[in-house]
Amino acid sequence: MSTLEHQEPFRWDAAENVKLLLSQWGESLEQVLESMTDQRPAVHWQAVSGLLPAVAADAGAGPESDLLWWEQPFQLSP
Repeated sequence: MSTLEHQEPFRWDAAENVKLLLSQWGESLEQVLESMTDQRPAVHWQAVSGLLPAVAADAGAGPESDLLWWEQPFQLSP
């Protein structure tokens, strides 16, 4: 077996530079939405995995909630 088979999956919220990038992106999104709507939204990010129904249920979000789901795949070079 190779050593790659024993590695834990990468977690986006475990890397400080990724957390900083996503936090800055969230702040920028807040500013853009505020400029278009004259209301400042609250934008938060959270690293999750799994299918949408399971993730939504874990977050306590029912079908009538304001949960916005966006999946953006990233490919990292080894």
